[in-house]
Amino acid sequence: MDEVLIHVAPVLIGDGIRLFNQKGMEPVRLEKTAVSEAGQITNMRFRFAG
Repeated sequence: MDEVLIHVAPVLIGDGIRLFNQKGMEPVRLEKTAVSEAGQITNMRFRFAG
């Protein structure tokens, strides 16, 4: 996987499970490359940083 695209909307779906959260896993470092908004939706694009 080269990048992550996250869409944030004012709605909670599911159980709110954390992204990339597993026992013994190192923190995932992300670098923000783009942000855009369309109404109440925010789109964020990240690439993995080291």
